[in-house]
Amino acid sequence: MKNIPDLFRKIIGTVLSLAEKPIMQLTVKEYLWGYQDPILSLLKNRLPQLVMNDQVS
Repeated sequence: MKNIPDLFRKIIGTVLSLAEKPIMQLTVKEYLWGYQDPILSLLKNRLPQLVMNDQVS
């Protein structure tokens, strides 16, 4: 049980380093009407029961 938090932190760190950028460039249309988030897309493919939508608006 002691290793679970460390494992969880490593998984989250890996997902963030692979899929997230510190500054995103969005068009006005994407900003107003939504865009597809890379982290949510990754999680949606892996955990479809947990993440239903990968669109951020």
